Amino acid sequence: MERPVRLIIGLLFIGALVFMSTKVYLKNQQNIAIKQARQMLPAFEFYTLDGVAFSGDMVEQGRNICFVYFDPDCVYCEHETEEIIRHIQQFGNAQILMVSASTPEKIEAFSQEYKLASYPAIQVLWDRKHLFYKWFGKAVVPSVFIYDSQKQLVKAYFGATKMEAITKHLN
Repeated sequence: MERPVRLIIGLLFIGALVFMSTKVYLKNQQNIAIKQARQMLPAFEFYTLDGVAFSGDMVEQGRNICFVYFDPDCVYCEHETEEIIRHIQQFGNAQILMVSASTPEKIEAFSQEYKLASYPAIQVLWDRKHLFYKWFGKAVVPSVFIYDSQKQLVKAYFGATKMEAITKHLN
């Protein structure tokens, strides 16, 4: 009686181990695919705060693109936004797309607090469907993805980043 119980427990353990290993492998493969796909500007769709769809086709041609993934309640994101504003001239001709998955109300309040609408280079967008990670991979806040004018990824930063590091990749 004891032997069949041990056998069943052993088989369950091996089955669980195989299942978990497969899940880890598949997740790793997915991360590799996302990393490779984001080397060129992904086909994304976010929304303006007015609810209008904003896709990769709407990105201005011939300009560098700087995605800033943020959360209005994130202290590091607040600091990064202050630094972007302080160094806005160093962004040159870059288009800055600030994307958040927070509520439109919080994003709007954040935008108004920092007067982001007064900066023509900055577009504030809402990740309504929470798919940023699908197109860009890691979705920590703040994250910065810099694309050149040919829509190729130049650099990705995760977490608070000095402006000098960001702006040196925009010119």
